[in-house]
Amino acid sequence: MYVLVRTFFFRSIFFSFPLFAQNMQIKYVTEFLWDTKGIGKVIIEKEEYIAPGYFKINSKMYPKSWLLRKMFNEDDGEIIVKGEKNILKYSKKDEEYWLVNVDEYFDKEKKDTVSQTPISRSLFFSRIFESLFDSAEGEFIIHREQSSKLEEINGFRAKKWTTTIQNSTQKLFFEEWLVEELSLKDTFDSLKLDIIGSLIPNKDQNRRNPDVISSDDFVRSANS
Repeated sequence: MYVLVRTFFFRSIFFSFPLFAQNMQIKYVTEFLWDTKGIGKVIIEKEEYIAPGYFKINSKMYPKSWLLRKMFNEDDGEIIVKGEKNILKYSKKDEEYWLVNVDEYFDKEKKDTVSQTPISRSLFFSRIFESLFDSAEGEFIIHREQSSKLEEINGFRAKKWTTTIQNSTQKLFFEEWLVEELSLKDTFDSLKLDIIGSLIPNKDQNRRNPDVISSDDFVRSANS
C-alpha cells in the first residue's frame, strides 16, 4: 500500500506530501507550517525534482506574512548531474552559487550522519510523540476511519483514511490518501539511487530513502 498524499495537523502545524510527474520529470514536495512567537506562521518547503541522470533539491523557509519575507527567508538548493565531478549549490536569497566536489559532499554528509547517535524508528517517533503530548492528561483515544468512496487525487483514485489521537486536552489529526500501487514513487526512488550510486560507486550505497511521517508510527507510540 502506498501513501499518495498525507496531511498532518497538530495545533497550528500542517504537513503535506504531494507527488506528481510532468514531461518525464518527477516532482516530490514536502511542506509544513507552524506558528512562532514574534513573526507568526513560518512555512518550510522542500521540492525534489528527478529525471534520468538529473536530481535537484530546493529548500525554502519563509514567514507567511509578506511584510516579513524580505527580512526572514531562505531559498537554497543543489543540483546533481550523473557523471559530473562537482555538485552545484546555490542561494537565491544571496544570489550566489558554488561548486562542491562529489567526494567532499558525500564525505561531509557521512560525517554528519556518524556524528548523530543512531536511534530506531520507533524510539524516534516515541520522542516526538512525548514532546507533543502531556502524558499526565490521561489515556489516549484512537479513532481510525476509512472512507467508503474513492477520491481523485492528482489523477489517481485513492482511498482516504482519517486517524485521530487525543486525550482530554490535546488532539492529533491525520488525513491520508492511499493507493495499492504507485509506480511513480518507485521510479522516483530508483532514479535517485541510480544517480547517488554512480557518484559513489566504491562507497557504501546502502542509502535508505528518508522516512516520512505516518499515522501508524504515532498510533504505536500512543499504545506503548
